Amino acid sequence: MAQVFDHPPDKLITYKQAAEALGLPYFKIQRAAARGDLPTYSILNGRKYVKLRDIEARIRVHN
Repeated sequence: MAQVFDHPPDKLITYKQAAEALGLPYFKIQRAAARGDLPTYSILNGRKYVKLRDIEARIRVHN
């Protein structure tokens, strides 16, 4: 399954950007991160970010 995303897979992006890039509801990204199913990354401002690569890997595990 080859898909083209606006963001490189290792770039840190917001939950909203990840949801839009993958066509998923925002709350699914948010809940998976809160449960610890997705690794999150924080920069100096404390906002949490994810990587598309981590989400895609998690989706592959469950399919």
